[in-house]
Amino acid sequence: QLGIPCYYCTGYAQGEHAWNVVYIGGNYYYVDVSWDDGSANPYEFFNVPEEEFLKTHSISGLSGNVFGSLQDR
Repeated sequence: QLGIPCYYCTGYAQGEHAWNVVYIGGNYYYVDVSWDDGSANPYEFFNVPEEEFLKTHSISGLSGNVFGSLQDR
């Protein structure tokens, strides 16, 4: 409804996991609402740049082909 492209991404984060990648203002950001649930900082994994997000998450499978190094695009 807001016109923000949002993609589903799979990989690992303390086990098999999935999150979203959004494109806002000419940049890609990672969003993991599962990890924000119950966190002391409820926005810790909301609109996180790739280099920071990949410190705790790793992309796998077909998502790696699509989302690997998004910031270089």
